[in-house]
Amino acid sequence: MIGKISAPRIGLFHASREAWKIAIVFVAAAALSAAYLMRFGPDFVDITTLLMIGERVLNGETLYVEVRDINPPFSVWLYLPYAYLDRVTGIDAYIWLGIGLTVVLSTSLFALNTILREGLSLEAPLRRTTLWVIAGLCFFLIPTQFAQREHFCVIAALPFLGLIGARLQTGDQPKLLFALIIGSMAATLVILKPHYSIGLGLPLCWLAWERKDLRYLFVPEALAIAALVLIYGASIYLIHPEFFTTMLPIAVEVYLLNRAPIADLVPLVTLSVVLPILACVWIGTTRERPNPLVIVLYLATAGFTVAYFIMGKGWMYHLLPASISAFVALAIQAFSDPASASSASSLRRRLVMVGGLLAITVTLSLKDVRPNQIPEQVILLKSKPSIVFVSPDNNVSVPIAKRLQADWSERDPHDFVGAIAAAYANRSTDAHRTRLENYLSAELDNEASHMARIRPDLIVLDKGSRQWHDLVVRDDRIATILQDYQAIARQDDLTYLARKDLISGTD
Repeated sequence: MIGKISAPRIGLFHASREAWKIAIVFVAAAALSAAYLMRFGPDFVDITTLLMIGERVLNGETLYVEVRDINPPFSVWLYLPYAYLDRVTGIDAYIWLGIGLTVVLSTSLFALNTILREGLSLEAPLRRTTLWVIAGLCFFLIPTQFAQREHFCVIAALPFLGLIGARLQTGDQPKLLFALIIGSMAATLVILKPHYSIGLGLPLCWLAWERKDLRYLFVPEALAIAALVLIYGASIYLIHPEFFTTMLPIAVEVYLLNRAPIADLVPLVTLSVVLPILACVWIGTTRERPNPLVIVLYLATAGFTVAYFIMGKGWMYHLLPASISAFVALAIQAFSDPASASSASSLRRRLVMVGGLLAITVTLSLKDVRPNQIPEQVILLKSKPSIVFVSPDNNVSVPIAKRLQADWSERDPHDFVGAIAAAYANRSTDAHRTRLENYLSAELDNEASHMARIRPDLIVLDKGSRQWHDLVVRDDRIATILQDYQAIARQDDLTYLARKDLISGTD
């Protein structure tokens, strides 16, 4: 029974040797994660944005007032400990982030090992192979979204799906504490994006259907998720009421307008979700009865994919839960089948299949890589300059601000509210158009007053969003401010303006 685990009857020396192996693997994984994030982390814009917002919150700024983010506060809270550890230890936040992700993955794998052994009765060799493959998938599936919010949370949610699979197969009841811990881990995914509850809810409904008992909808791990979501909602209202009064209307009336066409979403889903599921189904035809855990993962993948279409942005990290659950289903189907253990050639074929599909998804993710080379004139201008961006794209602003270690005090990480409002104002109904124009006017007012107040060392103009760029630079107040600036570098759509007195050395 899950959670009621007897101590293994092995010698002290053997146990110590196994513990050392685990410790060495953990340290190596943490070191590689930290090194990878130190090298590429500044270009992972969502991670870096949230770390920088966390730094400003630690400086005393109020979230959703002096510094804003479209997401509920859990997105900031998730990375706040790493910004804090950076501050108190002097060790870079990206190093702590790599260590933190390794801890989360290790905890998830430990719980999965318990479930695979006690709930699904996998033999040790097959269990180890399955866990190694799952670990590899979680680390390497979409490297350009490493340590992303969804990456953390779907890893934490995998044991929940494993536990549902075990309940489906055996009907055993785990210890209450074990189930509550599993549910608490999975709650992070629902708290991050409520849409993802579909991916956890479908397997739970299937469990109740198969067991012909609605009480399975209220198992302890599901109740833990519900309780934590309610506590989280109440804490937002008490700690950050501005999210409801300021950011939620912006999210509903402005942010949700910016959706990718369905035609742009389907190819990504096909390559990184549908193909591994089809491969999983094909392998499953050799089994006499379906693997319950694989069925659970099918349902989770379907739910996460629906959530991806609901969000409608087309960003690959939104597909991380669906893609990881699809590949984990494939791994379990491929390597937990006794037939694969009895035939070396079968195991090799399955490894090639999983590896080939993994290579496709990894290659697909590389399209998100956008190297940011900052002109030398800008780097040499001033150490830690104050900076303002006229850009709705945080792929532009965040890496530049981070690499320059700039003093970036803008209220919004990027000008998405103004840019989206400008783009959709003429396509809306009269009442909605009025509200969008009010948002647009407020964003221009904020841009002008902020520039006038801080007189930044650098202003970066991004013509990638021509409409927003032209609206800003043609505003009379901003045009007057820009007269005190001179272009020192141009790169693609970016123009770097430096304050004239700084160039002349009179400041």
